[in-house]
Order: sequence, then C-alpha cells, then structure tokens
Amino acid sequence: MRKLYGDTIRQDAGLTRMLKKLAKANGRLLELSADKHAPELKRRALEMKETLEKAVGQTTEAVDQLLAKCEYYAEQIESRETDKRWHSASGY
Repeated sequence: MRKLYGDTIRQDAGLTRMLKKLAKANGRLLELSADKHAPELKRRALEMKETLEKAVGQTTEAVDQLLAKCEYYAEQIESRETDKRWHSASGY
C-alpha cells in the first residue's frame, strides 16, 4: 500500500487511534489524581516488596537444604563406589 499511496497513509486508524485517545485522556486524569492515590500506592508497593523478600528468603532456604541433601547423597554414592572397588581389588 505504501507503494500506491506513499507517505499519505494514516499511521493510526480505528482501534489504535481510539486507544491512543483514551490513553491520553486517562493519563491526564492519572496525573491529576496521583497525589490523592500516592499514599495507597506506596503502601501497596511496600507490601509487595515485603512479600517478595519473604518469598526469596524461603526459596533460598529451600535451595540450600536441597543442595545439602544432594551433597550428602553424592558422598554416600561415592563411598559405596569406593567400597566396591576396594572389595573387588582385594578379592573379597
């Protein structure tokens, strides 16, 4: 279509144009009411931060426990393999 019409094609039409108009209007409303809602937004942001920090802490603890178990089982397997080699080499 650009070949036919060149640069005269509308950049936005229909839904896109409507959404941009709504975003502009709602953006102005948000700017006007930001002071009113700022304390609530700050409180919710702090709650979210605390929740995320708690989740990260619990996840870190769970991963540490999992790694400790993996190390333990790896040592047990290595010990058994060493015992098998020792018994087979000594003729038992």
